[in-house]
Amino acid sequence: MAYWFEKGELRRFPRVEMPMRVFIRPSQANTDKQIIHYPVNYLPTAIVNKINQIESELKINMVNIQEQREIIIPAFTEAIELVHTFGELTQAISQGKNPAYQKDKIAKLSQITNGFLIAKQLEVDGPKTYQFFSMIEEKFIAYSKGIVTILQNSSARKLYTECKLSQAFQVDKVIPKFNLPKYKQMPLANSLYLLSELSNLYLKTFISLLNEHRPVQQANTWFKHDLKISACGLTVDLYKDYPLSTKLDIHLFFPETQKTIALEGTLNRSVEQKNTFLQTNCIQFDFLSYEQQQFIENQQQIYQINRCIELGASDNER
Repeated sequence: MAYWFEKGELRRFPRVEMPMRVFIRPSQANTDKQIIHYPVNYLPTAIVNKINQIESELKINMVNIQEQREIIIPAFTEAIELVHTFGELTQAISQGKNPAYQKDKIAKLSQITNGFLIAKQLEVDGPKTYQFFSMIEEKFIAYSKGIVTILQNSSARKLYTECKLSQAFQVDKVIPKFNLPKYKQMPLANSLYLLSELSNLYLKTFISLLNEHRPVQQANTWFKHDLKISACGLTVDLYKDYPLSTKLDIHLFFPETQKTIALEGTLNRSVEQKNTFLQTNCIQFDFLSYEQQQFIENQQQIYQINRCIELGASDNER
């Protein structure tokens, strides 16, 4: 039998692709281990493949670095190991484990908050390279201190989410420029860019986990997504997935009318998108009332009418 999102024009309710803010999390948290956690996989196959791809490209570029390689290669190697350690800690939290209470893991908490120690050897003889390492390190240490604080203050009943993480780092303005075509033949610049990308992937999984445990707040704090939505379900691309048949709480904010709706749903399928490294999560709404169905259909119509008006205005300007 075809799922609702596979029926093409045979759907009972029309499906429309719409940009909106959305907050989705499992309806039930698990409290049977050291730390409260939701049934969410923050490192699905798509993300693991992306991590492996970035790391492979990074190591290829590292081999081609010529200047000060006796320090720079070990500096990159240490940074990669620390970034992976951060990812392991995030994954542990998502599984209800607390590394702060595991003797073999306690040392790793200190290591990630100490930062990139080998790179500091470049401060005198390679100040420019050291400056770029420091930018990546600044953001990494800020998030590392956050994850350590969470581990030290969380329990099986509540995840500590009060740590405030800055969203403004110099690295996010400077390092992305190394992905421009003019740097493609510069192994060091490429390596710095890829290290930053690798770090950011793990940091994003941590933020995603953290947001899962925060109260549903103002709709303007939810993430923007392009949803394919009908009055019976939606599909959304995320850097995470859920076990099949997971019950979900869904909050949608429609920017056209500034209105929100809270729904319940069930995950029917999660599909890896190899070209984007995202997971397409297909969710069916549970027990929608007639009023809720009408609300969604009305929002679809308003969105489509506004888009038609915009297209008409654009054609008239030509």
